[in-house]
Amino acid sequence: MARMTIALPAEIVKIVNDTAQKESVPKTEIIRRMFTVLKVAQEEKGKGNSLGIINGEKVIARIVGV
Repeated sequence: MARMTIALPAEIVKIVNDTAQKESVPKTEIIRRMFTVLKVAQEEKGKGNSLGIINGEKVIARIVGV
């Protein structure tokens, strides 16, 4: 696996740290998950679809700008 050094805003670092602690997983796993969601969003955007939050049959939110 390749290594990468990145600079992140404090807000993103807090999200990563808080989520890793809540999920009891390493921070690297949280970052992998984040990039997996980004990949899916980009693939679907290429098909003319969008990413959203669904509750049953109801669309709660549509995620834009990804």
